[in-house]
Amino acid sequence: MEISQRSHSQGFLSSSIIRFIPGTRIQLLQPRRNDDSTDGLQEWPLVSVAHWGENPRGTWKFEAYSKSHNNVKDVRGLLTAVTLTVHGTKDDPLKDNAFILKHK
Repeated sequence: MEISQRSHSQGFLSSSIIRFIPGTRIQLLQPRRNDDSTDGLQEWPLVSVAHWGENPRGTWKFEAYSKSHNNVKDVRGLLTAVTLTVHGTKDDPLKDNAFILKHK
C-alpha cells in the first residue's frame, strides 16, 4: 500500500488495512509523537506480510485517521492518494513452513 497526504503534522496520522474475509485488521502506521514535520507523506510505502497465504480476492478497506497529542487540537489533513498493490506467488508460501501458522 502506498499513501500520500497533507496535514499540519504528519506524526498524527494512523492507518489500518482490513481484510474482510477473514477479518484481519493490520495496523500499518502508528502516530509518531516526535514527528512534527508539516511536509506530509508523499508516496509512502506501507508494507505488511500479515496476509501471506490468503486469497487476495474480496473486499479490502483502508482506514486513516488523525490522533492528536502534545496538546495540539488541530489535526486536520487531506488524504490525497491511496494505492493498494497485492503481490503473490504461484505456490503457497506457507506450505511446509513450521515457523508460520496458517490462517484458518
